[in-house]
Amino acid sequence: MCSYTDFPRSEGSSEQQYFSLVTLGIEKPIVCHGSGVSQEAAHNDAAFNALEMLSKLAHSSKTANSAV
Repeated sequence: MCSYTDFPRSEGSSEQQYFSLVTLGIEKPIVCHGSGVSQEAAHNDAAFNALEMLSKLAHSSKTANSAV
């Protein structure tokens, strides 16, 4: 399961930014942030960051298991 939480866009700078969190509902939930010039771009950035984190977790899990 995957869900997004969107936050109000920032208007204080010269470039408007959208912010979003993605939550991956797995055994141990993972939450990652993202930002972009549109809500869709913020979602894509958050999803990309979550995939990177999953990749790192899988790699660290393999390393830990091979040390046993």
